[in-house]
Amino acid sequence: MTREIRQTECSMPSVTSRTIKHIFAVMQATYGSKWNAQYPTDMLELTQQQWLRVLSKITLGDIKRGLENWNEDWPPNVFEFEKACRPPPPGVAGILADERQKKLPQRVSKEKAMENLDNLRNIIDDAKTINRGDH
Repeated sequence: MTREIRQTECSMPSVTSRTIKHIFAVMQATYGSKWNAQYPTDMLELTQQQWLRVLSKITLGDIKRGLENWNEDWPPNVFEFEKACRPPPPGVAGILADERQKKLPQRVSKEKAMENLDNLRNIIDDAKTINRGDH
């Protein structure tokens, strides 16, 4: 381990070179050859040092969030991963949860479903009557 990594680790209580190696192992397991192509073995130590520098200001909880949030078909670069680690701005989490809830179909009782179905049938029958000119 280089002196630079050791000094950086001393100045940050949460993210260490071990953390970076864990991230790399997870990404390797997830992306395989795509990860290897992006981060060749001969550049691995330098790449890990760069990741350590960029991620040194975030917590292990942030790292966990980043690993959970990154669900793309390609492996991230350090800046993409760092963005995935960030918590949502205040208020945004609640807004996003509300939007997701709006998109979910609401469950109704069987009685309510039958009532809605009867209402739709009446609307269709009325439309047929109007189209025939029976009104």
